[in-house]
Amino acid sequence: MKSPFSIGRYEHDTRFRHAYFLPSKLYEPLAAGLPTYLIGGRGTGKTTLLKAFEWRERLYNPFLKEALGGNPFSDGIVGIYVKLSENHLASFQRWFDQMESDQSAAIFGLYFDLLWLEDFAIAIAELTKAQLLSLPVRSERMFVAALSDSYLGRHLRIQAKDSLLTFSRQVQDGRVALYQAALVRKPTETFFQEFPAVGPGEIGRSVISFFAEHAAAATFGSGPVRIQILLDEADALTEAQHVIANTVIRLSKAPLSYIFSSIKRFRDVTTTTIPNMSVQRDDCQIVPLESSGSAEFKELVEGVATVRLKRAKLDHFVPVDLFGWFGSSSINEILLEQLTESLSGAAKRMLSEAQQAGRLPYFGRAGDESFRTIDEEGLLDPGEAPSREPKWDEMWPIYQIHLIRRLSLDVPPADAPYHIRRQKYAEIRKKNGRRISRYMQAPEP
Repeated sequence: MKSPFSIGRYEHDTRFRHAYFLPSKLYEPLAAGLPTYLIGGRGTGKTTLLKAFEWRERLYNPFLKEALGGNPFSDGIVGIYVKLSENHLASFQRWFDQMESDQSAAIFGLYFDLLWLEDFAIAIAELTKAQLLSLPVRSERMFVAALSDSYLGRHLRIQAKDSLLTFSRQVQDGRVALYQAALVRKPTETFFQEFPAVGPGEIGRSVISFFAEHAAAATFGSGPVRIQILLDEADALTEAQHVIANTVIRLSKAPLSYIFSSIKRFRDVTTTTIPNMSVQRDDCQIVPLESSGSAEFKELVEGVATVRLKRAKLDHFVPVDLFGWFGSSSINEILLEQLTESLSGAAKRMLSEAQQAGRLPYFGRAGDESFRTIDEEGLLDPGEAPSREPKWDEMWPIYQIHLIRRLSLDVPPADAPYHIRRQKYAEIRKKNGRRISRYMQAPEP
C-alpha cells in the first residue's frame, strides 16, 4: 500500500481524495471574510487551506466534508480557486510597459475579474443542480437579465434568456480575447473601442452586487452566500500588478472577498492605483503560516498525521500522540546522547560538523551576532512585530547536517541576504521531509 506520508504535493494528489486537517487558529481567520494575504514557504499548507474553501472540493471530497463537520457549506462560502502562475501574467506586463499606468490598471483589473467570473457562474449552476444551493429559477433569470444590461453583458453579448453556463462560456471567450490582445500588443485606442473601460475590480464587484440583489434568496439554508476568490501563487504578480491587486482589495466589499497566497511577504501591501487611497489595517489581514509556536506546530503535525493514517485505513495508529509514541526528546537530543558516548571517528566528525554549522545564523543558534531579524531587511509591514529566523532545533542540528550531506544540498553562507537564507531554508526543510518520508513507507498488506 502507499505511504500515508507520501512525498507528493497536494496538487499531484488523486483528484478529490486529498485528506484535510484544518487547525481552527488558521482556518477561522480565513473564513471570516476579510481580504487576506496568506504567507508561508513551500510545503506549509497554503494550497490545502485555500482548497478547503473551493466549491468543488467541498462538493466532492469526503475527507473535506468530514473535516468541516459533514456540512461543508454551512458557512455560506463559495470559493473560486485560481492559480495565478498559470495565467500569462508576464505577457500582460510586457504589454503594460508600453502604456500609461491608468490604462494598464483598467486592462489588468478587467482580466483579473474574468479569471474568476467564469468559474463563479459554473459554481452557482452546479451547486444549484446538486440541490445544495437554493436558487429559484426566477431569481437566476433576474440575475442574468441584470448582467445582460451591464458593461460586461453588452460587451459579451449576454442575453436575458441565457443560462449561467452560457454566461460562463462567454466570460471565457472574453478572457481569451483579452489575452490575445496582450500577445499582439494591441494599441490601447483600439482595445478600449472593443473592451469596457472600467476601474480595477469594478466588473467583479458589479456582478456580485447583481447576484446579491437579484438572487438574495440563494442560501445554503443557514444564511446568505459569500464569495471568496482564492488566488494561489500570488508571487507571480509583478510589482505593478500587485498594486492593482491592492486596489481591488481596497475597493472590495461583502459578500465578495479575496485571499492571496504567497511564499514571500509582499514589500508593499498598501499602495493602490487611486491617489490618496491606501490599504489600511482594517481593510485586510496578513496570516503568516511560519510564526506559530511549538505547541501549535505539534498540533498541526499530529493532526495531519492522524488524517493521513485514517485515509490509509490505519485506524489502530490514531489519534497520533507524538510525546506518547516517541517521548519528549528531539531526534537531535537522542543523537547527541548516542554520538557522545561513541568512540567512532565518524561519530566525532558528525558532532564536529553539526557544531560548526549550528553557529551559522541560517540554523538560528541563539547568541550569534549575525542573527538578524526580518524587519532589518524591510520585509515586514508597518506595525508588525519582528520575528527571528526559523530555528531547526535548540540542539546542534546533527540530523539535518547528515541529510544535507547525503543529499548534497547547498547551505547559504552566513553573509547571504535574509531572503536568500529563508528560501534555502524552505527548500532544504522540504527535501529533508521527503527523505524522511522514504523511511516511513507503510508495510505491504
